[in-house]
Amino acid sequence: MAGVSPGAGRKWLADFTGATAPEGVFPYAAWARTLRRVLADESERTVLEASRPQGSPRLRAAIAAHLRGFRGMEVHPDQIVIGSGAQSLYGLLVQLLGRDLVYGVEDPGYPRLTRIYESNDVTVRPIALDGEGPALESLARAGVDVLHCTPSHQFPTGITVPVSRRRSLLEWAQGGVAVPKDGAAAGEARGRSVKASSARPRYLIEDDFDCEFRMAGRPVPPLAALDGAGRVVYANTFSKTLGGAFRIGYMVLPEALAERFRDRLGFYACTVGALEQLTLARFMESGDYERHVNRQRTRYRRLLSALIDALAASSAGDHLHFANAGAGLHFLMEVRGVEGDERGGATFEERVARRAAIRGVRLAPLGRYRFTGCEAGWRRPAFMMSFSSVKEETIPEVVGIVSEAVMAEVGCRA
Repeated sequence: MAGVSPGAGRKWLADFTGATAPEGVFPYAAWARTLRRVLADESERTVLEASRPQGSPRLRAAIAAHLRGFRGMEVHPDQIVIGSGAQSLYGLLVQLLGRDLVYGVEDPGYPRLTRIYESNDVTVRPIALDGEGPALESLARAGVDVLHCTPSHQFPTGITVPVSRRRSLLEWAQGGVAVPKDGAAAGEARGRSVKASSARPRYLIEDDFDCEFRMAGRPVPPLAALDGAGRVVYANTFSKTLGGAFRIGYMVLPEALAERFRDRLGFYACTVGALEQLTLARFMESGDYERHVNRQRTRYRRLLSALIDALAASSAGDHLHFANAGAGLHFLMEVRGVEGDERGGATFEERVARRAAIRGVRLAPLGRYRFTGCEAGWRRPAFMMSFSSVKEETIPEVVGIVSEAVMAEVGCRA
């Protein structure tokens, strides 16, 4: 899988790759006030409890309450494991589930995720997407045991997996979906339950990375809320809501896996400092966290609307189509009128990106997030547009640069 484009150290007018942290996200004043209260009020015993393998009982209780109110998930704090971001938690998860299982990642998908799993010495295979998310026939062909997916807001395409496909994925995880490998029969069997024989356990890792910022449409229940068989591991972090430098994440394990974690991995100390955990717990208990997220959601909604309106009104507007906007902090910008084979589309994407980069705008061609040689995917050139770090006052200049880069290449293809 291709990596993220070079230029990470450069100062960009706008960076749509998501590699640049947005400014003004972290609530310094409210956090400092909460931290002072923790230092004044908490006992030594409470601080020591936060070093338990699964993290602070108080923070886990606060997260469980948040998930109940915001995501409709009924989980016990003992099912939650706190860690210093998603990457360290995925390493623990591989140890928990086993290195002998085959792990599947979405294609297109997040390049670093593949590297994380490969660094943990497991077999990783790409799972192609269709218009509703991970394709069941691709799962059958790949023979994976664990699927890492982003059903609420797929990265990078922005797809929200509908409830019908979510139920099919859960049936697959329970060993109840067998999909024929030939194309016609697979199309007929999509979403239909038939008896399957599989002795190996299957799991879904549900990465809900920016669920707090759904700005359009009704919320779709997470896989974990629909799971009745203990086959979904739910994972999330606070990096989208409190900033990329805030390294606290968590996973919610099915009860059987939570017990296995305590038995097999209970010798680990939590990788997050006690003071950070207790401050975050009180920050959530007080309602400051929810108020902060609501303010950020309003800000991002305004930013998204201004950006898409400006792109649609630009000189390239007639060639642009915006897919999956409002489901989170990125959307897909497709370029119409230049359809061709996948290689030609990727070349077009890279040429547009180079033109924009010269003038200080960093674009994220969809081709950079695909596995090499995957036959499935978008034939239309497209760009993943992560907009959270864009400054509203720069939108006119940024859109002018993007539209000129697109039109220059559209003209070359005409």
